Amino acid sequence: MADSASSIAFLTHPELVLDTPSGSLYYANYQSLVKGEGMTDERNSEARERVLVVAERLFMERGYLGVSLRDVAQALGMQKASLYNHAPQGKESLFLTVMERSLKCHGQGIAAALAAAPPDLTAQLRAVAAWLFSQPPLHLQRIQVSDLSAVAPAHAEQMLQLILHHLLLPIDQVVRAAAARGEVGGEHVELLGGTFLAALEPLRDLAERYPTASISRVEHLITLLLDGARPR
Repeated sequence: MADSASSIAFLTHPELVLDTPSGSLYYANYQSLVKGEGMTDERNSEARERVLVVAERLFMERGYLGVSLRDVAQALGMQKASLYNHAPQGKESLFLTVMERSLKCHGQGIAAALAAAPPDLTAQLRAVAAWLFSQPPLHLQRIQVSDLSAVAPAHAEQMLQLILHHLLLPIDQVVRAAAARGEVGGEHVELLGGTFLAALEPLRDLAERYPTASISRVEHLITLLLDGARPR
């Protein structure tokens, strides 16, 4: 299992892995985000969609190790044997499917938030934070430390690439654009996006209990990061 330092390495050092092999997160209209797996019957598609939505909620709340197929079946009010009609390849495949859907949804939400923000890095980071705070927590630390170590290495790498592509890359792109405009600079400006995303997660968890205080802390976080990255 990875230690606490390496658990955020994929955020703060994306170059180590990039070259290797609005509303609720639990939307019911995920059909527009991912293709079905050969299910053309409308009733089967609706039933599978319900399975995926419920499985996503459970995996997000409890993590991979904290959820069994029996848990998913019980939450759906069906027998475990019936669940295999919708998840024939088992728990790990179901987990990968719902995580891919979640991360694609986040990628689209972040892209829309950035597109609506002015070309100013402070405003863009606020927009990203607002999107992430509007969604259930992703628990990236838990995913890295626990979930990825519990699945096959090839599947862990696939998930890591999805996180980088849908979460980190859009932030990294606006940071690099800000550097090109002269808003930020420095030798390690490429670490800014990952540092922001990693530091934002505990504030997102805090937001459920102290929303006003968390928003203030996000402002302080953005100011702190950008002040340290301003050209001198």
